[in-house]
Amino acid sequence: MNDGVAQRLLDSEGKVDRNGPALRLSELMQRLNGAVWSELRERGGDIPALRRELQREYVNRLAGLLLRPGALTRADARSLVRVQSQQLLVQIQVAAQRKNLSAEARAHLQDSADTLRQALNAPLTRQGA
Repeated sequence: MNDGVAQRLLDSEGKVDRNGPALRLSELMQRLNGAVWSELRERGGDIPALRRELQREYVNRLAGLLLRPGALTRADARSLVRVQSQQLLVQIQVAAQRKNLSAEARAHLQDSADTLRQALNAPLTRQGA
């Protein structure tokens, strides 16, 4: 989740054989999101405290990327972060409706949704502008 990795992945897309298994930035972001938020795909169960901390850090980083992209942040990376944040917001809102969540997990999901919603709705601050 940094500009250097994003740039390398975006730059490598044009350098590899089209038939080869090149890792795309969108694929990396989807895999990371899926691993961090695996509890959202489960129909039941709670979210353990350590997982909530990891998810909270992930949401904070997404919000930071949305609100303050770096001077070297590429447009494709910015677009992917925005789309991923919108999709994650929907998934969190659906998961928050589950009946078997603890009060802590429910509050965590609501807080995560609020953070993403505010970051998505806030004006973008561009560095160097």
